[in-house]
Amino acid sequence: MFRLATLISLVAASAQAATYDRYAGYSPATSITDNAAMDLDQLKFNEQLYARKNTNAKQVYIQGGHSGSYAMMKLVGLDGGGAKSYPAGTRVLGTNEAGGIVEGTLQNDVAWTADDSVAIVNVTYNVGDRQATYLTCQVGGLYVFGEANRAGCFTDLDNGGGSVRFVLAGDADTKYTEYTYEYNQREDNMNSRTLQSMSKTAEARYKLATGSYFDEYRTFVNYYGDYDYADKWIMAADAAKNTNFKSGRGNSDFSIMTMRPGEGEAMKKGAAYLTLWMEVMHELNEAVAKCYAGAEDAVHSVDEAVAYYTGSLSTEADTKEGILLYALAEVRAHQSKTAGHMGDKDTGDAYVNVQVMEHFKRMQGFVSGGTPDLCAKAEESKEVIAAEMKIPLIQGVLRYAHLRQYGFPETLEDQERTLAEGATFAATVLPFVHQCGSREAKLIHDYMRVASNNNKFNYAAVRDALESTYACMGISCERVGGIWSGADWKEDGNPCGGAPEDDGVSVGGVFGIIVGLVLAGWVFIRYRHKFFARKEKKLPEMYTGNIAAVSEIS
Repeated sequence: MFRLATLISLVAASAQAATYDRYAGYSPATSITDNAAMDLDQLKFNEQLYARKNTNAKQVYIQGGHSGSYAMMKLVGLDGGGAKSYPAGTRVLGTNEAGGIVEGTLQNDVAWTADDSVAIVNVTYNVGDRQATYLTCQVGGLYVFGEANRAGCFTDLDNGGGSVRFVLAGDADTKYTEYTYEYNQREDNMNSRTLQSMSKTAEARYKLATGSYFDEYRTFVNYYGDYDYADKWIMAADAAKNTNFKSGRGNSDFSIMTMRPGEGEAMKKGAAYLTLWMEVMHELNEAVAKCYAGAEDAVHSVDEAVAYYTGSLSTEADTKEGILLYALAEVRAHQSKTAGHMGDKDTGDAYVNVQVMEHFKRMQGFVSGGTPDLCAKAEESKEVIAAEMKIPLIQGVLRYAHLRQYGFPETLEDQERTLAEGATFAATVLPFVHQCGSREAKLIHDYMRVASNNNKFNYAAVRDALESTYACMGISCERVGGIWSGADWKEDGNPCGGAPEDDGVSVGGVFGIIVGLVLAGWVFIRYRHKFFARKEKKLPEMYTGNIAAVSEIS
């Protein structure tokens, strides 16, 4: 039975939900515009990499521009005003260059003594509930290449100076204390949420109340040996050097790359599919933990997971557009023939997305209830989502592995793109494969790493190694599909490593089968002693070597 307080909040949330945009058909119960805007950082990151302006791209990656926007101000002239203190969340009111009202809140508690003349404060900008107009102060790393939006930023000294009013929570706007401030619109408007910070702060943010990490993150850290493995991957690609993961596993040597587009593919796919994939899982695991703890904001964590899965470009105004995980699933489903309501078509919605979005909705309802049995159901849905979200990543590995053997490009630039994309998709699944089979993971890595010998590439070996771990990962080869051309399965690209489908068996074929069975029986009787001799399975040439040891985290 629902708790009364929760039921009341659900009714209120239901009424409020009508004011929020839908994301790929999902109706959030809380505001997630600022979270969903992370895809705008990814978009600018991709655009600058595509233009081969890696310096600009790195500024967006590190400094952001669209999410968690705040102004760092220096309050001046505090002499004689006495000691003051304000709690985090204190309202801060000011004006923009046009004289319009700008609102924000103190990011942290602040205080100063009677002897202080200045104080540094961070003011987080308020955001709206509509995605199209959620924020009009977007600076961060965007100002470096002239794409910052400063219309809604606090005015600065270059535009006549400014003052702000501090209003304590619960007080009317007319009850305030006014302060003069100094700051630079271009340099002092920053972002607390960036593609890099998501990875760099994961070690601290992803730890559960129990003191341990959730399963998916723990699996990645145990494999790579680094808490910020995603950032290490992206920065190594940018610097054209080896990733040098502490575990010695899963490394990629980008120093062999001679052209920027290949490095760019590793960077942008690393951000979208290494960083944001895990952020989705972080929010879902946090939602389950909050549910069991009776926290009222568990629903918001589910909503945030959706924001990072779909992005802001998947709102109703831009139905099913986007560049994040939702969009990846759509593309891969059509290339692998796993779309449609049964997951066996090359048109229609990706079956992965049908499942994921359905279980997002279920989780939202389950955690709203807050009872132990409903929290357990939310946890079950979380496991389904985690398994489904692996499928597009695996499809990516198979696609680029197939290109390595059957469609390797002719130009050096396209070759390096293919190598980098394949290696990055492999990096997104190797920890899961390793958890199921370390030898299989090593085989896949040996083939898919950027420095592997393409002349010795073996697509079937990669495919078979992956398929051998599907059951362990909670998926099936039927759900992964194959390599679809748009009209037929490509060479060696049938699902589950099977032979091309046939319409039937001819009379001659039946006769041949009977003769074959008779001969097989005679051979078995004649040489049966050899069939029962124990033989060690021979592995492909590249399937050898020791696995580096690493102490595992809890």
